[in-house]
Amino acid sequence: MVHGACQGVRRRSEIRELSEAEMSSFIGAILELKRRGKYDGFVVQHVDGFPFAHNSPAFFPWHRKYLLNFEDALREIDPDVTVPYWDWTLDSQAPEASPIFTWFGGNGEGEDNCLKSGPFANWRTSVPEQKCLQRQFDLQNGLISPLQSPELLHEDIATSKNYSTLQTVIEMGTHSLVHVGIGGEGGDMSFEYSSNDPIFWLVHSFVDKIWSTWQSFDPKNALSYDGINPATNKSVALTDVLDVFGTQVKDVMSTKKLCYRYSQTPAIPMPNNDTSISRPSHSGSSENDIINIIKRRFGEVATSNSYRKRTILYGDIPAYFDIYGGPTPDDRSEKYQLRVPMGLPQKFINKMGYPTRTVRTIENTHGRLTRIINLNKEYISPVSLAKKLQTELSIFG
Repeated sequence: MVHGACQGVRRRSEIRELSEAEMSSFIGAILELKRRGKYDGFVVQHVDGFPFAHNSPAFFPWHRKYLLNFEDALREIDPDVTVPYWDWTLDSQAPEASPIFTWFGGNGEGEDNCLKSGPFANWRTSVPEQKCLQRQFDLQNGLISPLQSPELLHEDIATSKNYSTLQTVIEMGTHSLVHVGIGGEGGDMSFEYSSNDPIFWLVHSFVDKIWSTWQSFDPKNALSYDGINPATNKSVALTDVLDVFGTQVKDVMSTKKLCYRYSQTPAIPMPNNDTSISRPSHSGSSENDIINIIKRRFGEVATSNSYRKRTILYGDIPAYFDIYGGPTPDDRSEKYQLRVPMGLPQKFINKMGYPTRTVRTIENTHGRLTRIINLNKEYISPVSLAKKLQTELSIFG
């Protein structure tokens, strides 16, 4: 499908904005793409492009082009379809209860963790081999570890002063948490063939929305593209060609020119363009800087030094809830405090080629921010279990 002059700018909506008929049309188009034998070709593309498109500045533009090509394929089946996004921050405190698992099936079952519920039950994949579609939620009893709250995501957006910072903190942070939360140790979402799982597309639609939001946050961000390509050890450029697609980065920098936009459904007010706020360096965060950032957003709070420079490991995963307090990852009884996101498994970090120090610094920053928010007794997050339903009603009606 050619993207020249737009006949109209189509809208990608949050899953809760879709009617039953719209969601059925989207799912139906995916099923038809699979029936025609074209779906698995997209999985092959993700596997082929994986080294280029991950742990690299190409992460955002490569997946934008990938998602666009998939959407175009669906629109050849049903021209009214667009790929919705899943704002997982709304479901961050009990992700397994998200409506996405009502529409797309829930956890895998049995020893093989095969998906046996929803419209994609008993799907067969061909990459990397003929098998069932697998999901393995990362906690016991069908639970998923807490994901990033909107407060943390908005801080990531507001305090990323250049493209490479945003790419690093989003790819190695909130994006990876969702993949591991749904895929666990053996599910498709935890591997390079993650697009076997149709949930992949809604996850990456939100990832693309995050980048689009940051691009519109400041005029200089619109064409911002910097960083080092780890494969060549050279600086990236807008004229770089996206592996697999043969498209230059500059050709996917504007969603408007690609004829789509995202709906705006923030759970809390988007941060304003406060140039006095700067993200602490990931090579050595200043706790005072972090505290000052949150004070500007959420007011004065009590703080404690008792959690500084501590590392507690459960297996190969840091137990940040033991470091920074708050409910445990599997607790669903605490209604007011935010849960600290879990750390990524070291095996996943190694597989992705992420620098462990960078990942753990991002995670500790999010842990400290969550602790500070929880210590403010005057503030209750709109996605806390006490307020989530009210928040969804106010946004989606």
